[in-house]
Amino acid sequence: MGKIGLPDRILRKPGALTSEEEEAVRQHSLLGSLMISQHLPELDEVREAVVAHHERWNGTGYPAQLSGRNIPLLAGS
Repeated sequence: MGKIGLPDRILRKPGALTSEEEEAVRQHSLLGSLMISQHLPELDEVREAVVAHHERWNGTGYPAQLSGRNIPLLAGS
C-alpha cells in the first residue's frame, strides 16, 4: 500500500538503487501506516502491522529495527 507514494522512477528502475533511493523505499511502510491512520483510524492493529512488516526477528529489519517479541504479531515477520 505505501509503495503508492514512491516515485515510478524508483519503483521501475532497472538497475541498482542509490542509497537515497533505498532510503525512500524503506519509507514505504511508514507511508502505508500514515494512509491507514488518516483514512481508517479504527484499524490501529493493522496500521502497526503495516509499519512493521519488514522487521526481522534478529533486529535487522526496518524501519525501527524491532526484534523478537517487540514485532507486532500481525506483521508476520
